[in-house]
Amino acid sequence: MSARRISVIDFAGALRPIAGHRAATGAETGAGKFEFDPEAWVDLAYPCQETVMAEIGGKKVRRKARFTAAGFHKMVSAFEAEKARLAAAGQEHSLLGNRDHLALQGEGTEAYGWLDGLKVGDDGHLWGHVKWTTLGIEAAAGGVYRFVSVEVKDTTGAQKPADAVLEWDLVEGFAVTNQPALSRLRPFAHRDGETIEEKENPKGPKMENLKKMLGLAPEATDAEVEAKVKELLDAKAAADTAAAEADMSKKALEFAGKHSKAFPDEAAAVAFYRAAPEKAEELVGRFRVVELSATEADKELEKKGKEFAAKHSAKFVDEAGALAFFRAQPDQAEALAAHIRIPVVSHRGGGSPDEVGGGALSPKAAYSKYQAMPEGPEKEKFFDEHVEAINAGEYEEKSQK
Repeated sequence: MSARRISVIDFAGALRPIAGHRAATGAETGAGKFEFDPEAWVDLAYPCQETVMAEIGGKKVRRKARFTAAGFHKMVSAFEAEKARLAAAGQEHSLLGNRDHLALQGEGTEAYGWLDGLKVGDDGHLWGHVKWTTLGIEAAAGGVYRFVSVEVKDTTGAQKPADAVLEWDLVEGFAVTNQPALSRLRPFAHRDGETIEEKENPKGPKMENLKKMLGLAPEATDAEVEAKVKELLDAKAAADTAAAEADMSKKALEFAGKHSKAFPDEAAAVAFYRAAPEKAEELVGRFRVVELSATEADKELEKKGKEFAAKHSAKFVDEAGALAFFRAQPDQAEALAAHIRIPVVSHRGGGSPDEVGGGALSPKAAYSKYQAMPEGPEKEKFFDEHVEAINAGEYEEKSQK
């Protein structure tokens, strides 16, 4: 049984800046003075991470989940395959668009629209084409509803470990709503005269207030405002990194003090904890005392330690850390190493213009490499692994222009 996304608890934030939106073709379409183009494609999702309540095996559990470029392409492929299957039988394929996800709760199945097309846009977003019903048209034209919330699932979610991140790969429908989980979706109904550019780039009093809050002069340009915001975000990221490192060091020393008898020295205990902080307590409980006596045994141990360090170098900060881990429990090092995840390297930090923090690509370098890569699985894989850096690099390049 797959894992279904039923309601969002917390949203981690968009990973790509918002661009413009197709202008509505109609004029004023209702007393509420909202503009609505029923033929325009609707913004459904973009690459991001979120925390949701997921239904697995009939139970609701809180899980981490994400939308990815690879997942979007799977959604489109599955939709087109089903569309072709039904077309062969003389039937149309479309998915229900309900109101505020009431259909998932069994409380209402009125159709506000029918999703009859899916595609991945040039901006990396998932877009859908909707055949709007009279209910949907009236709601949009009057400004009753302005956004959609896509209903998706992970078709392999039930087979994944409880702490694994769910990967949305199938669309089951959508709902019209005014509180979408993905907070930076483009609205499908616009206030009369409003454009997405104006919504994302406020002018007048709102912008002047923002300049005051940032300590900038009233005549400061948009570029200066963006630079100040980036400066503040970078400072916060640096502070968060420093705080995380301080917390890690504190916990590693506490672990070393608690389990000093299980390691030859404090450095070995600290290296072990840093390699797998989430499982360190569990793994140390499986240690056995190793008896080493002869000089030859020491040489053999040293040899095996170097082989272990070379084999698992990606899982440790450096060779010394890998050796310390091996020496702590040489007879179980291989089994314990299997539980260690390769650490994710932050895209922030120092380094060369094309590299930051431990050799990771800088936003500019990641975006340039992504643009130069030919379309295909390798490009999609590269996007999934460097999505945040690619989006940041694209934003920097557009800002400079």
